[in-house]
Amino acid sequence: MSDRQEVWFPLTAAQSGMWFAQRLDPDNPIYNGGQYVEIHGRLDPERFEEAVRRVVSETEAARIRLSEDADGPRQSVGPDTDWVFSRLDLTSEPDPDGAAQAWMRQELSRPVDLLADVLFAHALLRTGTDRSIWYHRCHHIALDGFSSALVGRRVAEVYTALTSGEPCGDSPFGPLRDLVDADAAYRVSDQYEEDKAHWTESFGDRPVPASLSGSRPVTPDGLLRRTAFLDGSTTQALRRAASDAGVPWVVAVTAAFGAYHQALTRGTETVLGLPVTTRLGRTALNTPGMVSNVLPLRLAVRPDMTLPELLSHTSHEMRATMRHQRYRYEEIRRDLGLLQDDQRLVGPQVNIMTFGAELVFADCTATVHSLNLGPADDLSVVVYPQPDGQGLQIDFEGNPDLYGEEELADHQDRFLGFLGRLVEIGTELPVGGVDLLGGVERERLLVEWNGGGGVGVVGDSVTLSGLFEEQVGCAPDRVAVVCEGV
Repeated sequence: MSDRQEVWFPLTAAQSGMWFAQRLDPDNPIYNGGQYVEIHGRLDPERFEEAVRRVVSETEAARIRLSEDADGPRQSVGPDTDWVFSRLDLTSEPDPDGAAQAWMRQELSRPVDLLADVLFAHALLRTGTDRSIWYHRCHHIALDGFSSALVGRRVAEVYTALTSGEPCGDSPFGPLRDLVDADAAYRVSDQYEEDKAHWTESFGDRPVPASLSGSRPVTPDGLLRRTAFLDGSTTQALRRAASDAGVPWVVAVTAAFGAYHQALTRGTETVLGLPVTTRLGRTALNTPGMVSNVLPLRLAVRPDMTLPELLSHTSHEMRATMRHQRYRYEEIRRDLGLLQDDQRLVGPQVNIMTFGAELVFADCTATVHSLNLGPADDLSVVVYPQPDGQGLQIDFEGNPDLYGEEELADHQDRFLGFLGRLVEIGTELPVGGVDLLGGVERERLLVEWNGGGGVGVVGDSVTLSGLFEEQVGCAPDRVAVVCEGV
């Protein structure tokens, strides 16, 4: 197809944000979205490739071409041209799973040239007689996380139809231009102006966001991830507490992390990042593309709040935030004058992935795993409901420039323990009375690190700064720190 025949149109605001972020740091692969799907059972590789190729041909956003002229970036939907579907047989490797992980991470780490490269990659890695891995990578300028879920469900549907000899049916996906036109219409609407006014007024007196690392975050070129699971009984207690308060369970998780973050940073307020899909209406829900956003969620957790009060407060703030979700994060920062010196708007993010689904490829079950959801400038708490509904997977993803593996693990373990204790306190006790420290960490801090002696603690809530202040009061003339003999 020649340039004269191509129809060029603007990027969505979300795409534009990705465009400028990548162009500022062209060799950074952090904007490559990646996931893999473990497929359990005997998969027909030829049929699977056929299914993937069919879905790519249905997904206009994956096939965009990007260009830039005096008016800025633009895009067109390219033809379903030749692209490589990689197949690797790793069954002869000493550690097939390890080899698969190494290959995927190497492929994901390849920088993408937005003007020249195909923006996606697919591969099928065979790791056992009855086990395969489908790897999918796509730059976030083309597909967001919700879109990847749409693509995954459609590939499973098409593969199952091909296997059974049934018709695959028409594509359920809408054209990309619909998303672009809807975005353009919003940006000249009264709602856009209302949303702008809301964010300007609500964050005019915003607090400075605090990092648990104590350092200023910058965009990384990778991330650290640690996966843990909230057991079924604690998850059920979480759901009960949320139900008793009349709020969804996602509110309870967000509230718990807000309370945890604020207690550690010792502020009167905290501002968390809240990733949202911004998919309002049938067209947006059925059209792959990049429209996701991050919203600032401002919480003020008082120690005297009961758990129902905390959940009610968080629910109220989340509802107010979601009513204005289409206004871009980048524009909020611009309106608040934060672009100068790259000032921050939010602290850690809480990303609850409620739109995933269990995939089945004919008679083969599957498990979906994330490799990269995008940059974690500071810390991201990513929550996935388990397929059986009995537990939660809670990943901590940290900026490796700010957090080491041990520090990330400590925060994750501490938060999970805090969450478990929080949802069990009942409706009368204050959340400020919930101990941040578990038994092992308390023993380490109060006994091992204190030369075997105990430290008197007022109340049940313990923080390192609080212990320091108490010791200053007890022995103000004693040496606090010795470093290299000084």
